[in-house]
Amino acid sequence: MKAVWSGSISWGLVNIPIKLYSAVESRRADFRLLCKEHKAPIRYKRVCEAGGEEVGWGDIVNGLELEKGNYFILTRDEVDKLKPEGKENLEILEFVDKTELEPIYYDKSYFAVPKDKSEKAYFLFKELLDEMGITAIGKFVMRNKEYICALQPFEEGMLLCTLHYHQYIRDIGEIGMGERPEIGVDEKELGKLLIEKHLKKEFHLEKFRDTFMERLKDLIRRKMEGKEIEIGELPKREEKSLVDALKASVEGIEKPAPTPVTTPIVYPEGSVKKVGRISREYLPMLCEKGIEGVLDEKGYIFEPKMDGTRCIAEVYEEVRLINRRGRDISKRYPEIVKELGRVTHNCVLDGEIVCFNEEGVPDFNLLQKREQIDSDLLIEGRAKGIPATYVVFDILARGEEDLAEKPLGERKKILDETVQDAGHIMKIAYKADGRKLWDEMRKKGMEGVIAKRVDSVYYSGRRKWDWLKLKNLKTIDVVLVGYTTEKREISALGMALYQDADLVYIGSVGTGFTENLIKMLKREIRELKLKTDKAPVVNPEKPKGMKWLEPHLVGEIQYLEMTGGGELRAPSFKGLRWDKPIEECSFDQLWKGRIEECIEIFNHEEAQPVSVYEHERLCEDYLIEQPTLLKGGSAIPYAWVKAKLEAYRMG
Repeated sequence: MKAVWSGSISWGLVNIPIKLYSAVESRRADFRLLCKEHKAPIRYKRVCEAGGEEVGWGDIVNGLELEKGNYFILTRDEVDKLKPEGKENLEILEFVDKTELEPIYYDKSYFAVPKDKSEKAYFLFKELLDEMGITAIGKFVMRNKEYICALQPFEEGMLLCTLHYHQYIRDIGEIGMGERPEIGVDEKELGKLLIEKHLKKEFHLEKFRDTFMERLKDLIRRKMEGKEIEIGELPKREEKSLVDALKASVEGIEKPAPTPVTTPIVYPEGSVKKVGRISREYLPMLCEKGIEGVLDEKGYIFEPKMDGTRCIAEVYEEVRLINRRGRDISKRYPEIVKELGRVTHNCVLDGEIVCFNEEGVPDFNLLQKREQIDSDLLIEGRAKGIPATYVVFDILARGEEDLAEKPLGERKKILDETVQDAGHIMKIAYKADGRKLWDEMRKKGMEGVIAKRVDSVYYSGRRKWDWLKLKNLKTIDVVLVGYTTEKREISALGMALYQDADLVYIGSVGTGFTENLIKMLKREIRELKLKTDKAPVVNPEKPKGMKWLEPHLVGEIQYLEMTGGGELRAPSFKGLRWDKPIEECSFDQLWKGRIEECIEIFNHEEAQPVSVYEHERLCEDYLIEQPTLLKGGSAIPYAWVKAKLEAYRMG
């Protein structure tokens, strides 16, 4: 979930850093208008009524119609100057009893959570509101608009509700409702009886469902499967007098009221109910970069490198898919969740979510169409049209047994006993012949190969030399920090990498964009565009015409090499990486590659091939004589290499 606002509550002289997240998900049916013949979207043009020609955005101004055909003109710059500046604080104006606010004033709801965990001032503020039974009234600016808001305690956190200004609340008296009719005694008594029959001591909102959306999803599912669609007519209601209608209503509810709806777990026929679960949580074990020499070494197994989203699957009574950022993405892949629900053992799996193209090759562009979708209808439709597969390559726990300390070869055997291939579940194929698999991957145009030591244990959340990745193409993950609009709405994207805590600009990428990707980027850019000209990078003098963005998006870039000027040569955009945190986008990705080139030099110079795990002494001796290794125009800091070698020795 992405924050929609970030700032601080200003409470006297106390500042409480918070972030706002939307508390309600949109569940609209986003239908588009299509041409009946071509099934293509309808596009509207901006046409001048007087001249009849199409008008570009640059030639459009704002006009206020004073009378028919007479307009008062305002330029966009004049209107923009009236908008409030994007301040980063929420000013508390006053406190009121929580019963004071009428429901008509409430607009949208947001979760207000602390920026930093265990923020003492946040929890003090929340507890005081709760104990005193009050609501804080404040104001803040979001997206160039000033809001009045109410801040209230909600479960373990706080809820912020934007409020309608009183000046915009309509007067109900303006609506003509006629004279108040006389209410009879019988009508009032029957009405009370009807209310009492429905009166509940506890309110369970979860029993009410959006039946239209559920019926619409069922209609789409049936139509996709080619089933005949029958739509019946709604029953007509018989006209009755008020007293007769009340009597019939009371008689119709003499049966006991239904209990709240819960969905029982249904186990597949012939399966065993799953028992036992492990209490610990796992993070994906990460790979170091490898070199081709490892393909010929013994003691490894070799797997195809999948171009998808890395994901830990917790398979219990409820199945959860957790990406590298720790986010639950189960809702986006219902077909995978359904198949994993059929596994008869509680277990924790490690794998990659991929979408295969017609040639049976993982296609990251197809996967992009499944990522970042919240609409149930779109998720349902794309699960049918662009099915995803969970490629499983490891098992970390089964029942109450932690398997992480067992060697990989043993874990593979347990995985084979636990998980069977199904429609959307596939265990990865692996080989002992790394060179043969490498050649196959290159012929298919796939990303590369992963080399794993057979005796390796599973280091949760850590990057270890026991697992090595060999890429067929050079790729790097970058932080997207800006965009240009020279030739189209998005001509190029600015890229940056972290050097310690600073973001360093490394050039722009203007190729590799698909139409769907452009639409997705436009939506994200609207949220992330900075309101000032201050650059998020430490070297902003390089790019011209760059509009800066808040650092949040990660992009995967294919490139030839890093130039001596510190920019990527011939970059091409591969896609957005929602599963990668921006902190991992550092120059380490390049320097690791340089060290591996250094290893290759040593291997070439020695009469006997040098193992990947025997290179450190040679590398250290070489670097003592030559403190920086210059290759391809870039230098490797000697201290950095020494630290990496020392870390390897320490395990």
